[in-house]
Amino acid sequence: MKGKPSRPSSQNDAAGLSPTAVRLLAEASTAMSRMKLNDAERALFGVLALAPDCAEANRLMGVASQMRGDHARAVEFLHEALAGNPDDATAH
Repeated sequence: MKGKPSRPSSQNDAAGLSPTAVRLLAEASTAMSRMKLNDAERALFGVLALAPDCAEANRLMGVASQMRGDHARAVEFLHEALAGNPDDATAH
């Protein structure tokens, strides 16, 4: 999964999330685009603590894990992302 670490968020990514989770997801996306993986993961763990089934948070955790070279962990998170949003081509 090389290339852009994240994609622009859409309202669908945040559908059903609390305002705090939406804020953390935005922070994570910004951190990913700046290659600040520690900051991104910290924010994503916050999102997943509030919304464990958030497909976008799981997808971004998969991308961050891939970027770190932890492919097994990336696969786990991407499987979770696909379970939550099977039509998301970016998680395939």
